[in-house]
Amino acid sequence: MKQESVQEPVEESDCQRIDTVLLAIVSVVYIAGRFLWTFALTKTTVANGAIISSLEPLFTTMGGWLFFNQTFGAKSAIGLAIALLGSFTLELTELEKVNINLIGDSTALLSCLCYAAGLLLIKKISDKFSSSKILLWRCLVGTISLLPIVLWFEEDIFPTSWLGWVAVIGMALVGEMLGHGFLVYSLKYFSASFVSLSTLLTPISTVILAWIILAERLYSLTWLALALVLVGVYISKETTPKSHLDH
Repeated sequence: MKQESVQEPVEESDCQRIDTVLLAIVSVVYIAGRFLWTFALTKTTVANGAIISSLEPLFTTMGGWLFFNQTFGAKSAIGLAIALLGSFTLELTELEKVNINLIGDSTALLSCLCYAAGLLLIKKISDKFSSSKILLWRCLVGTISLLPIVLWFEEDIFPTSWLGWVAVIGMALVGEMLGHGFLVYSLKYFSASFVSLSTLLTPISTVILAWIILAERLYSLTWLALALVLVGVYISKETTPKSHLDH
């Protein structure tokens, strides 16, 4: 008799279940980061928050190394250091507004850690789910999680003026769908540390837009910060780390 070979079944259902759990965790971590950031700004200054949020690429890089076996060369570390120096340089003009608040600053730090963890987790599941599905889950879980809190503390949960509706719709379309949509999509092609590092360009672009649209004055320190961040991001792009995240 011909003996049939018996093969062990591939536990695809277990893998899919784990990926779904990670997708839910991503949503919870992101909402926690948003909530902590909002609370932090009620306890500390914007300058403090901006400086602490600049540490997100550092936390993302360290998290990738500790938990996902990412490896980094000397050029990548130099690029990160240069970009962080540029980010801190941009905040030098705000140093007089810095006022240490233990509760607010600690909350901002926790928020920063949540955002870093969220990027790493999205990178982990980026080849399992589409960008639109990740965003949909994040918004759905966020709405379900925050709705009881909003109903408890607020009487009106909808805008009461057309200007309020414009602001809310604008944040949903531009901030969430486009902004975070592109960020999630980019994680399919770049490392989480590089994507996180690229977010340091956000305050730079804000300053440039304020210069163009509002005719705000730019100082030489601002141009120096812009140059440092761009150089740091460019060096990091040229040395994107290899990682087991992609497997």
